[in-house]
Amino acid sequence: MKTLLMLDNQKEELILFLCGWGMDSNPFRHLQSDLYDVCVVYDYHSPDFRFELPKQYKKIHLIAWSMGVWVASRLKQQNQLSFDTAIAINGTEQPIDDACGIPVAIYNGTLEHFSDDNRKRFNRRMCNDSATFRFFSANNVERDSASLREELQSLKEMVECNPPLPKETINWTKAIIASDDFIFPTTNLLRFWNEQTAVCEITGGHYLFNQWEKWDSILKL
Repeated sequence: MKTLLMLDNQKEELILFLCGWGMDSNPFRHLQSDLYDVCVVYDYHSPDFRFELPKQYKKIHLIAWSMGVWVASRLKQQNQLSFDTAIAINGTEQPIDDACGIPVAIYNGTLEHFSDDNRKRFNRRMCNDSATFRFFSANNVERDSASLREELQSLKEMVECNPPLPKETINWTKAIIASDDFIFPTTNLLRFWNEQTAVCEITGGHYLFNQWEKWDSILKL
């Protein structure tokens, strides 16, 4: 697991952002903030999610995206963290699941056939439309495909070996769900979250972050 204090504005409140699989900070560097520091967490190769926050903050706001939603509970458990707010974006705590996550056959197929070409196809599905894909491609991840495949395999093994934590492990404030998510199917996201927390449905695909200029906007949804 890697961490990066992407915005160090010397603020008293921190946004802790847990990326999805296969990411680094590049697709999110355009996001600014007037009120918060921002720490980005990515690259989940190991079940050891222990880390120290860069400094003490009066408040910590969790934003977790995609597979980062599953990681969030493990991160909280291993580090005894508390979050003042917690927002899940296009992910669930059952990330490889036919009813509430990525369908098992699709996840396994992505892993089995992963290559440079299939990575590009995955990014197109993740972005959903041509404008979003162009934006993502201009801010693409600087990691090789072998690293992404290893992480995908590691996440599969971790999810299979770790039963779901109690739902109250994180008191989620809100779940943001895209209308046309082709990675975590929108119907599965709605099925998982509708009875658990407030849901905010917005137009878009799995990668939504080009819709915002500031992290602050996400917390205000």
